[in-house]
Amino acid sequence: MPTKSLERWNRDGSHLESLLKTAGYQVSLQYADNKHDQQTSQLQNMINDGAKVLVIASIDGTAINMEPFAGSTDDNNAKFFFAGAWDLVNPKVQEGAVRVPSVKAPKTDADWAKIGIPASLSATAQSEMQNRLNSSCAGGKKVNIVLSPSDSLALGIEQALDGAGYRSAPTGR
Repeated sequence: MPTKSLERWNRDGSHLESLLKTAGYQVSLQYADNKHDQQTSQLQNMINDGAKVLVIASIDGTAINMEPFAGSTDDNNAKFFFAGAWDLVNPKVQEGAVRVPSVKAPKTDADWAKIGIPASLSATAQSEMQNRLNSSCAGGKKVNIVLSPSDSLALGIEQALDGAGYRSAPTGR
């Protein structure tokens, strides 16, 4: 959550924590004191600790950048994997809470093939991520989140990020 100084975030955080714990989830509720660097650090630490799901109330929608990837267009399951994630993420992209620097954000589930990686090849995903970083993340802009539907794509994406100077973190594969 962005801050404890506003009652709204205290209520939202407490309510979400209660719902998730009741559903049997382990919860780590954290507040970032309205500091971008602190929120980014908290997210990185949670990922390093093996978090499987992150619920983020961003301090600033432009501070949370995301790059979406989809699997191979010849794999029927790739469409369903992407749709399952994009149904949740796309509303946040459309309202501006999550930004896609490369603007490769499909408008609908049906547009998933536009960001599909043929044969889900690691090398192709690596090349695509390098292109996105080179064209969209100049001037200190960073990618904070990548939506990757498979280990093969994640490996290529991770190699591109490592090559661009991003710190390696466990991927939860």
